[in-house]
Amino acid sequence: MSKDQIKEIEYSRGVFWKDKVVQITFLFLLVFLVASWVLWVVMYRQLNVVMGVPEYFNFLQFNQMVYKYALPIFGSIVAFFHLLIAFFAYSRERLVSYFLIGGAAFLEVLILITVIYYMAFV
Repeated sequence: MSKDQIKEIEYSRGVFWKDKVVQITFLFLLVFLVASWVLWVVMYRQLNVVMGVPEYFNFLQFNQMVYKYALPIFGSIVAFFHLLIAFFAYSRERLVSYFLIGGAAFLEVLILITVIYYMAFV
């Protein structure tokens, strides 16, 4: 079998979730996502902190539930769509998938830093 045939068979099996880079990056993404949700819920439920949400989420004030959890919801939606696009892009180009999942993990790190910032100064 030639290299092209082996590559075609590998892509046809749908090995996205078996790829080690995808698994490790997905694990980091999950850890950061869960940490941001846990910290955010602890702030609102346990500490009863009344805190402001960034100005760019002011349009959500009519729905208080969404307004309270705007950052974790935003991070979850972006992570879901990045994973979805990475899954479909994997068969064409692996590197694009790696960047998409890594970008989602990096965004979760930024959201986690924002949550910690709010906890420190409120």
